[in-house]
Order: sequence, then C-alpha cells, then structure tokens
Amino acid sequence: MENIGRRIREARKKCGYTMAKLHELTGLSTGHISDIENGHNMPTATSLIPLSRVFGCSIDWLLTGEEKIRKTECLGMTDEHAISLTDDEADLIMMYKLLDIKDKQEIFTLTRLKYNWLQEGAVESVFSTYTVTNRNPKNVENDQTTA
Repeated sequence: MENIGRRIREARKKCGYTMAKLHELTGLSTGHISDIENGHNMPTATSLIPLSRVFGCSIDWLLTGEEKIRKTECLGMTDEHAISLTDDEADLIMMYKLLDIKDKQEIFTLTRLKYNWLQEGAVESVFSTYTVTNRNPKNVENDQTTA
C-alpha cells in the first residue's frame, strides 16, 4: 500500500499539483488523497480512474509501478490471436480483475444482457465466436437468416 501511495505522490508532484489542485481535477477529497499517499488507505477503482487520467498513466502503473502490461497478456492471448484494445478497454479489464467474484458475476451478467439485447439473441461467448478478419461474431448472420 505504501508503494501505491508513494507513486501517487510522485506523480502529483511531477505534475506540479498540490493536493488542493488534485482535488479540483479529480473530485477526490484532500483527506482521501493524503490517506492514500501516506499508506493509510488503499485507493478504490473509483479513485484510480480519475487519478490515472489526470496523471496520464495507466491504472496498472499506479497499482504495481510497472509499465502497462501488454493488452494481449491480460487476456491470456498469444500475439497471433491478439485483438486490439483501447486504453479504456484495457483499463476496464484490469479493474474487473480487482473485483470480488460476486461483483464480477454481476458485471458479467449486466454486460451479457446488454450485448444480447443489442445483438438480438447473440451467441453465448463473444470472444470464442469472434473472427479477427471481419470483426463480427460468427453465427449471428446464420442465426438471423434461419429465424
């Protein structure tokens, strides 16, 4: 926890921000920022998002001090099967990994409901049915033409 706080303090100072300025930019209270920087509190996902945006760094760096991991590695993929992720998509995956199992199940259920609603009965697993060449889920056209 101390390392995370130290990195946040270093990033704040490198940007030339006071805690008051960081409060203005992120909406986080100066007390909360101080508690994080001094290792008294662990930052939440809702704290990490605005901090990473203000500092122009990844949430990965704030949490680990390491440069952003390759997006394909966080998905357990090899380069030949890699898909391109935006920074927001990669951040969502990393934040999802920090959630407990109940929250993960809730997020996954909501995402699946939204996806199915948009796709009108799409297949069970988007990733396993996604083709790299055409970027469209397989079998969706088939399901629609046979309906």
